Amino acid sequence: MPKKELETAEAKAKVQEKEKEEAAAFSAQQKAAAAPPAESPSKPKAKKVKADTKAESAAAEVETESKSKSSKETDMKGYKVLADGRKTSFFHHEMSQEERDLLGYGADGNLKPKAISAEEAKKMEDEAAAKAGDSSVWAGNTWEDRKMDSWAEQKVTELLSSCAVDLSATAGAAVKVKSIKDWTGTASIYVKKGKKRYLYDLAFKVEYEATGLSEDKTFEGEIAYVDLLPDDVTDGDAVGQHKFVGDTAPSDIAKVIKKCTESGTGDFQKAILKQLQAFNAEFHAL
Repeated sequence: MPKKELETAEAKAKVQEKEKEEAAAFSAQQKAAAAPPAESPSKPKAKKVKADTKAESAAAEVETESKSKSSKETDMKGYKVLADGRKTSFFHHEMSQEERDLLGYGADGNLKPKAISAEEAKKMEDEAAAKAGDSSVWAGNTWEDRKMDSWAEQKVTELLSSCAVDLSATAGAAVKVKSIKDWTGTASIYVKKGKKRYLYDLAFKVEYEATGLSEDKTFEGEIAYVDLLPDDVTDGDAVGQHKFVGDTAPSDIAKVIKKCTESGTGDFQKAILKQLQAFNAEFHAL
């Protein structure tokens, strides 16, 4: 081997040997650092016992605090246990015998009826009547709505059934009410603080028949009243819509009937209005 190559190989071997030594030293340092420190046989044991005692004390405090908190939460939920073991509301109060006697409880646990004199009863009735006024309910913000639909239908039918008007153009001829139909009217008396309001909204049809205008025929028609309010009746504005029904009347006869029944100026509609005003008066007298 040439001298130069031999020197190179030796230098390389020295470098490798040095690297191995450095690696071994580093590994020893790592192991020394990872190993736990040497403990004294007496002092560490004392520390451990002391730590265990502190842990047990802390656990006991936590348990005590937990029980106290649980007890408080139970109280806050509104429950408490009576002397006889019953669970009841936190604010429940058991009356003493003295309290029960003062309030008038009997031996059976019920309140004793209190007798009052005739004078006391009369006074109570007078006070209630004074508070109620004209209403069947107490005064104040209370109110009463008395439904009068059936009464209104019956009264209007009764009053209008008697309506009849003679036709002066022909002797013995007349227009009279045959029936009241298609009733959808409503009526009520509203009472608040002793004051009454009379409300109605009437809707119905008056069927009529005209007789004496022909030897063998009776002519019929109807007058429809819709949304008939108290002001319409009192002001004389109750106007019904007229139309003929049934057999067609000759023109001369139809003219006579229409003059009596059409619009609000005909004598027959005037007679109906008069009876509606009578209904209004009776309604307000209730």
